[in-house]
Amino acid sequence: MNKKFLGFIFAFIFVLLSAISFSHIVDSAGVVMTYSDLTSNSVTIKVSGIPPSTVTKVNIIPDKGYTTDHKQLTADLITDEKGGGEASFSGLDAGVNYKAKVKIDNLSYEIGFSTPKVPLNFSALNGMISEANNAYDKAVEGYSAGEYAQGSKARLSDAIKDAKHVAGAPADINYIQSDIDNATRSLKNALNVFELSKIVPPTPSNTPEDPVITDMKSNGIVPKCNTGDIDKVTGQYKVPCDFTFFMKLINNAIKFLLFVIATPLMALILMYTGYLYLTAGGKSGQVEKVKHILLNAVVGYVIALSAWLIISTIVSNVKLDSTINTFLTPMNQK
Repeated sequence: MNKKFLGFIFAFIFVLLSAISFSHIVDSAGVVMTYSDLTSNSVTIKVSGIPPSTVTKVNIIPDKGYTTDHKQLTADLITDEKGGGEASFSGLDAGVNYKAKVKIDNLSYEIGFSTPKVPLNFSALNGMISEANNAYDKAVEGYSAGEYAQGSKARLSDAIKDAKHVAGAPADINYIQSDIDNATRSLKNALNVFELSKIVPPTPSNTPEDPVITDMKSNGIVPKCNTGDIDKVTGQYKVPCDFTFFMKLINNAIKFLLFVIATPLMALILMYTGYLYLTAGGKSGQVEKVKHILLNAVVGYVIALSAWLIISTIVSNVKLDSTINTFLTPMNQK
């Protein structure tokens, strides 16, 4: 009983293993993989000799030994009633060896292919390297305007070396155009940073003039005092509010009242009294009125003129400007 049972078990296992082996042999003999429509960035993988309506996936991966990072590409493969199907891929890199793999009934099949190389354009990178070299050669590090900050040339030199490494890479290093473009942008950014390290002269500020000069230009009625810098020797303002300031204030006030107000007013009074005298018609009251107005005007003008002469004498002794100024020049009207 036990021997018969064990014999039955062994027979069942033998038949099962034979069936599995026969299936694999048929598949491995009948599955065919090919590729077509190969370009620098696309390919179509075709598979035939598999059961109809089989749903599986085709994976494309780069062959090992390349420095750039490549992603695995995957596409669905659905066979037709004849046991054939295809999967199209795009986004491949030029000049790269790839392997397309498909798994059917736990067996893997693969086919290798290489995408054509596309000539790389190094003109922009070489031009940027030349520009960076010229900037490096002309630059002088230092602390003066027009010079570059310390250490800036070393940083630019490192960026130039990195760019030259890409531009002069051996043919067996599988660079793609995006690698070249990235190297160009990196060097350009480094050059921009280098130029920003250039020391520029400070922008001239509107430094106020010495108060004495400002006051001489303005010639206002009320002069300025206690302004400007402090004299380091005396500890006083360069334009202090002292006796000279007080005399200058009086001088300016009298000159303004006398020559800007009193003199034109005196001329108007003379014309007015002359008109009254001519139209008086010999009337004594009208004539007396004219004399009274004229006398007051003359006395007031003489007093103002005398005061100005006195102050002008004092001002001359302290070396102040005693010239007549109407204070109505364009400079004073600002």
